[in-house]
Amino acid sequence: MRTPGPRGTATPPRETRAERAARLAHADRDATASIRRMRLKAYRRREETERYDRLLEAVADWERAGRLRAFLGATELRLADGVAAPPHAAEWLAWAWAKAEALDPLGPTAELRRFMRVKNRRNVPDDELPEFSIFDLR
Repeated sequence: MRTPGPRGTATPPRETRAERAARLAHADRDATASIRRMRLKAYRRREETERYDRLLEAVADWERAGRLRAFLGATELRLADGVAAPPHAAEWLAWAWAKAEALDPLGPTAELRRFMRVKNRRNVPDDELPEFSIFDLR
């Protein structure tokens, strides 16, 4: 119940210790939930940025592998035309072809999953992280 204050204004009733404790506990829960939401939102932004960066890396690697294959194919044609080849040419070509295949994220030896995962999950406790799946892209 409000009591009249100076000049006829009412003063708010005093809250009990239990009411104050309940109000503070509620405010603490709200603040904790708000902080968690902000951290999760920041995590998702970082995750999205990282996904995009990895996509661009995969495209660049795919393009490099294609250019390497074209170069190596041209080199093999040149050697087939009778150009004097160094003694280690066959060994070098085998090594270079293996490098091109390993670089290609879509090649037969590719580890496609390495381009489709998030590298780092820092600054967010594990129990707050959403599970990541390439099949659950948003």
